[in-house]
Amino acid sequence: MRGKFVRALEFTPCILGIAISAGLVIHSFGGEIKDYIQSVKLEREIEDINNQDFSTPAILAEELKEQISDTTIKNNPPRKEKELPIKELIPKEEEVPVDRYPISDSLLRSGYEFDIPNFEEFAITSPDLDAWIKVDGTNIDQAIMHVTSSDKDQDFYSNHDIYGNAFKLGTPYLFKDNISLNNAEEDISDVSVIYGHHVKGNRVFSDVSDYISQAYYDAHPFGVIYTPDGYAYKVTFFAGIITPGGVNSEIYKDKFEDEEAFELFVNNAKEKSTFKSDVELSFGDKLMVLYTCEYTGGSDSRYALFGVLEKQYTNELQITNDDTIKSQKTR
Repeated sequence: MRGKFVRALEFTPCILGIAISAGLVIHSFGGEIKDYIQSVKLEREIEDINNQDFSTPAILAEELKEQISDTTIKNNPPRKEKELPIKELIPKEEEVPVDRYPISDSLLRSGYEFDIPNFEEFAITSPDLDAWIKVDGTNIDQAIMHVTSSDKDQDFYSNHDIYGNAFKLGTPYLFKDNISLNNAEEDISDVSVIYGHHVKGNRVFSDVSDYISQAYYDAHPFGVIYTPDGYAYKVTFFAGIITPGGVNSEIYKDKFEDEEAFELFVNNAKEKSTFKSDVELSFGDKLMVLYTCEYTGGSDSRYALFGVLEKQYTNELQITNDDTIKSQKTR
C-alpha cells in the first residue's frame, strides 16, 4: 500500500501540470466558464486519476484533455454568424450609366477600308503624337500633334516635324487648350481646332482651302481621324468659312454653356460657309475645325473647315467587347 502511494506521489507533479494545462484549454475555449467551476472540476479529475492505474499516464492525459474539451464545447457552443439573405451576399455592381455617345459602326458596315497608323512605332520617338487625320481622295494624310508640356510653346510644331526636329513645313497640331482626342468622345473639347500650314504642291493642309469649292466638298464630304486607342472619328464636314487669322470666336469655343450658344456658333458657320451642306447637328455634338492659310481674302486670311465628330468602331472585335461591357453595366 505504501509503495502504491509513493508511486502516486511520483506522478502527482505531472498530473498537476496536465491539469493546469487542461485548465488553460478550458479558458481558451470557454471564456464564459467561471473560475470556481474550473477549479472544482480540476480537483475532481485529479482525485479520479490518483485512484487509477498510472501505468499509462500519457493516455490518461489525452483522455483528460478530451473530456475537458468536450465539456467546454457543450457549455460554450461556437457562435453562428448572422445569415445574410442571398441578395446581400452577392456584391452589388456599381451602377454606371450607358455611354452618352454610343460608338457608331456606320463606316465599318459600309465597307470603309480603315488605314490605321501604327501608333506604337511613334510611342517613344513622338510622345506628342495625339492622332492621325486622313481624307480620302485628297493629300490630307497627316499626324496631329498635341503640346502639353511646359517646355514647348503652342506653335512648336508649326516648324517642327513629328519627331521634334526643325522642319519649316511643320506638322498639324491640336490647339494647346484642347483636350487630347485620344479620349472617350464625351470627354474631349466641344470644339477641337487643328492647325496646319498651306504649302504649295498640295502639302500639309493646303487641300483644306480647296473646300472653298462646292464641287470639292461634294467629292470629299468627310474625313477620318484615327486615335491611339484603336478607334476612329468620322469627321463629317458641314461648313467652311474665310476668317481673319488667329483664334477668334468664329472658330473656337471652349465650352458651349447651353443650346443657344451652340446654335449661334453653328449657324454663324453655316451662314458664312463657302459651300452648302445638309448635315444636321444637335446640341452636345463634338465639333472640329481644320484651320490653314487662305490667300483670296488677304495676306492674313485663313480658311476654317468645320466638321462634326462621330466615334467609330474599326473592327468587329471592338463591337463585341463594347456590347459585353454595356451589358455588364446595365445588369
